[in-house]
Amino acid sequence: PDDPYFTEVDLSNNVSAVLRHVVPQNVLGSESEILWSNAALEPGTTDRLKLTAHSTGPLHLTVHTEGSDDELILAIDDERGNPIAISDTGGGDHRLIIPAVSQQTYYVRVANQADEATLSYELEIESFELTPPQVVGLDPETDTGMMDNDGNTASPHPTIIIQADLGAMLAAGFEILQPAPDGSPSWLPSGPGVAVEVIVTNAETGGQFQAFATALGDSGELFSYTQPDNAPLATGRYVVTAGIRLFDGTSQGGVPDPADGRSSLSLPYWLTIDRVAPLAASQPDLLSASDTGRSTVDEITRKAEPTFRGVGEPNAKVRIYANRIGGEIEVVGEGITNADGSWEISAASMDDDIYHFRAEFEDLAGNISSIGEPLLVEVDTLKPNLPYLDLLT
Repeated sequence: PDDPYFTEVDLSNNVSAVLRHVVPQNVLGSESEILWSNAALEPGTTDRLKLTAHSTGPLHLTVHTEGSDDELILAIDDERGNPIAISDTGGGDHRLIIPAVSQQTYYVRVANQADEATLSYELEIESFELTPPQVVGLDPETDTGMMDNDGNTASPHPTIIIQADLGAMLAAGFEILQPAPDGSPSWLPSGPGVAVEVIVTNAETGGQFQAFATALGDSGELFSYTQPDNAPLATGRYVVTAGIRLFDGTSQGGVPDPADGRSSLSLPYWLTIDRVAPLAASQPDLLSASDTGRSTVDEITRKAEPTFRGVGEPNAKVRIYANRIGGEIEVVGEGITNADGSWEISAASMDDDIYHFRAEFEDLAGNISSIGEPLLVEVDTLKPNLPYLDLLT
């Protein structure tokens, strides 16, 4: 490691030695909280402490010293002895916060730079576990269909919004790693930092697509992920989960070679991709109660707001269209099919005339069927003229 008290003595295996005084290595273990107290360093000596990270997440190291004129160095190295971080601020406490991977080995060094004074110190280590993110849901712009919060879409390239609490790590100097704007969402730049990982799993086949999200803004709170053009999602149900992927500061030969670990996964978000339009609607049926007069099957009614019924895809929107013979077509009624697909819709008030009535379906994902066959209905709300009676002569 590159500091005044270490020199490389064997490049083949990265063995390091203290120039002025070699202190036996101490093993700190892998607890979530470690307190190394009542330690003293003679001038020009270094304590080297072996640490196994308890959790994947931020690792906080604090050295408490007495006085304000100490000449102490706090540093941490990877398992190969390469430096990860160093703090040599004179006076008071020394603090380091680094990304650490569970069960990965690190070496803490506390060095006394003084020529004469012996320094007493206390080392406090806290290992914090990453908090899993939350999959908020589909970006409303790609949540097609009747509602923008139901997880149903016809888009094979949906955009998913994830909420992650990475603000504190940003403040501690961690880099948020994310794909290049024009690059693959599965690729990240190499180096220490954290990233939001997204896993899209086909609920039927178990096939998975793993990639990384992009930060929205600079708060470290919101991220988005869009399914790439070269990997469209087929029709089906998917489970979307997310985790925080952390990369530590391990290197080899001066090149980043990070160990990595991941937080626990978020709660699952169910996503339905539906790229198939509903079947064309059948000819609507004029309800018997609306088919007034001597016959209930002649499609002649005195009701200005006739009611129609039919069967289609469950939970789909139904639109009833009407047009006069030779006239423009327009929507005259809307409704939603029941769980069994049945529907019953009354049309808006119609003028007396002869109309073609047709039905059309739109499913939850926004796919629209072709328009159905027309039903010819006559609306006649006028009463007959009063009869005129005369005596025959």
